[in-house]
Amino acid sequence: MKPYLFFLALIVSTPAILWAQAENNIWAFGTGAGLDFNGGPPVAITTAIEVHEGSAAICDDQGRLLFYTGGRRAWNRNHSLMPNGTGLLPGVPVTGTLSANSSGSQQALIVPVPATLGKYYIFALQSENFPGRLYYSLVDMSLDNGLGDVVVGKKGVLLDNIALTEKMIAVAGDRCNVWLIVRCRNENQYRVYEITDEGIQPPVLYDVGRMPLFSYMRGVMKVSPDRKKLAVVCNGNSGIELYDFDPAIGSISNPVWIDSGALPQNAAPRGYYGCSFSPDNSRLYASIDNDIYQFDMNAGSIPGIRASKTLIVSYTASTIGDLKIGPDQKIYFTEYYPATFVNVIQLPNNLGTASQPMIHAIGVMPGTKAGIGLPNELVITPLPDTLSGIENIAVCFRDSVLLTAATGRRYLWNTGDTSRTITIKKPGTYTVSYRNDCSRHVDTYNVVFYQVPDVHVIAPGCGEKNDGIATVQPYTEDTAVYHYTWMDVSGRVLKERAGSGGDTLTGLATGRYSVRIRIPATGCDTLLYVAIEQFSGVRAAFNSDSFACVGQAIHFEQTGDTAQWVWDFGNGSVDSLTFSPVYTYPDEGVYPVSLVVFDTAGCSDTQEIWITVTDFDLQLSSDGDDLDPGSVLQLSTSADDPYTITGWQPVHLFHNQQALNQVLYADSTREYVVYGFSGYGCADSARVLVSVNPFIFIPSAFTPDGDGRNDFFRPVMNDVSVSIRSFSVFDRWGKCIWTGVGAAGIAGWDGSYEGRAAESGVYFYTIELRVGGRIHTRKGDVTLIR
Repeated sequence: MKPYLFFLALIVSTPAILWAQAENNIWAFGTGAGLDFNGGPPVAITTAIEVHEGSAAICDDQGRLLFYTGGRRAWNRNHSLMPNGTGLLPGVPVTGTLSANSSGSQQALIVPVPATLGKYYIFALQSENFPGRLYYSLVDMSLDNGLGDVVVGKKGVLLDNIALTEKMIAVAGDRCNVWLIVRCRNENQYRVYEITDEGIQPPVLYDVGRMPLFSYMRGVMKVSPDRKKLAVVCNGNSGIELYDFDPAIGSISNPVWIDSGALPQNAAPRGYYGCSFSPDNSRLYASIDNDIYQFDMNAGSIPGIRASKTLIVSYTASTIGDLKIGPDQKIYFTEYYPATFVNVIQLPNNLGTASQPMIHAIGVMPGTKAGIGLPNELVITPLPDTLSGIENIAVCFRDSVLLTAATGRRYLWNTGDTSRTITIKKPGTYTVSYRNDCSRHVDTYNVVFYQVPDVHVIAPGCGEKNDGIATVQPYTEDTAVYHYTWMDVSGRVLKERAGSGGDTLTGLATGRYSVRIRIPATGCDTLLYVAIEQFSGVRAAFNSDSFACVGQAIHFEQTGDTAQWVWDFGNGSVDSLTFSPVYTYPDEGVYPVSLVVFDTAGCSDTQEIWITVTDFDLQLSSDGDDLDPGSVLQLSTSADDPYTITGWQPVHLFHNQQALNQVLYADSTREYVVYGFSGYGCADSARVLVSVNPFIFIPSAFTPDGDGRNDFFRPVMNDVSVSIRSFSVFDRWGKCIWTGVGAAGIAGWDGSYEGRAAESGVYFYTIELRVGGRIHTRKGDVTLIR
């Protein structure tokens, strides 16, 4: 049967993720410097910030300042330190004068927590002279009487322990998510974190880039306003790289070099520092020492972009810092000395000098300095719109219905269930809320059950009298309008009637009849059968259970008159030999069991009982596979019907043998088994195999001095099935000085290079191991000690 469905949806358009607008109206940078764009042309203001380079600031959607940071500390809108706003960047001094050696190009970044009002991430990078780790802190604007503060326990949380450069930006995704991009210091790799309303996801690694590793250390990277291109400036003689960026999946690809930054022969190399795309994506501006160059992104080819390089600013008084698009669609840039002015490119979408650069456009406030950095770009995720749906469901002649929500995540039903589907056995209104990309859904299901009407014989027939009577009757509380069509065994219509309540058909000869039952308003439609048996003086009667499990024996006991009989078990099986049979149903379902008894004249009597046979399918799942030893493992049971658990195996691992779910530490590959019963008493078991990886330890130092202890650098493993596909060691300049494969890789490096003892110091390695059918890659450093 098809239920009658009606769906009504209130749909509110959901905007795509936006670059910050009014949220970008106040900047804080340098030593106490700032700009306010709220009144039109920017006005210099005084702030409490103290940075040489990277900073970040954010306003609300009306342009009112919320807070700002330089990575180490955070200040509120009153320019006061937040109560818990110091020490955001572990290992970097919190107080005292900030030296250039402890600052980074893009060391600070603010990202609003997606789909969450009033909470913000502060990301902070250690600079070149520190290990280069990435940390985050969480700001809650409801704290400190609405001025905002860093959440206790969420300050200076280590996010990435890999050595990173000073480059860090956020880019808008296509699903109300944000991509956080950083660059590795010792590997040719970008690390891209996805930030959603569920938190910060593990990074995806992109091994792209064509420049020497050292050249990526300082300077900035920027994404184009259309989010399709990524520009990365490099130090020394390395210049500028362009990449393709896909905001749908956060991928970085297709690196191309567009400028080296080199001067004529015998001149010292120069390093690019700042850059910015124009608001319409057509131009790229980059600062190098005292100059700013423009590249035409519409030149049609990479050689064309290179050839379009045009000098638009040559500022002999000072080194030029970073460039940033303002809320007024102009590009602003800073100066290192005397750092008392902010400069502007007034028409950055125009070619060449038609872009109208202006030096000393805005003077900073007395006592403040601009420095060389400007606030990092902001990405704002809109709060989710709500989509509402209503579905009216008529459950036709069944005792349950499965409600399934649309594809999404984070489901919550008004029943308390958190799965996508629930089984309903009672009428009522059921709601489910869930998230799907940039929208929040709240769907409502109005469920009405229609039970199978009762069809039975009031009076049997016997001989030629045609005095049989049959009736159909809905349940008492059912007020729906039914349509009944009575038919004989050949399908000929005997009677039709529409209305509430039941119906009766009289004057029936012995034989089999059917009644089609419809509820037009709902689409419910079924066909039921009734048999007019020949009357006799015998009486058919029997007892049995009305519920049973698949595979469970049911006892049918005759209690009526003794005569000839036929049992019909409702599934095509009959028995005319056994007086009180025992029968087992192989499949679940609802079966009409009838007993027909006959007298010697051929008249009969019939009793019918409906038997409900249910099946119980117990499921067992784990939340992981291919785990490391000691990993936390959760085992979860589930079933479509209510159930209880009676035991777990291996028994010694589970102290609570009746728990629905179990949490334990994975120690080895093994099978777990659970046993249970349904509410109807049906038994079942389920099992799951969980694989645990072998232990692999890679030392961080070794001493090849020939004393027989720790003379080789090699992995330590507890599983002989692990094989080494490749094992290489590099010096600090990236030169490969040793490679081992297979047995040579297991034997390890003896600390020599070309037959001579290698120098003491730090070396870098990559190792690729095969564990079972999977490949594992590890990278790191090792210290050679002599």
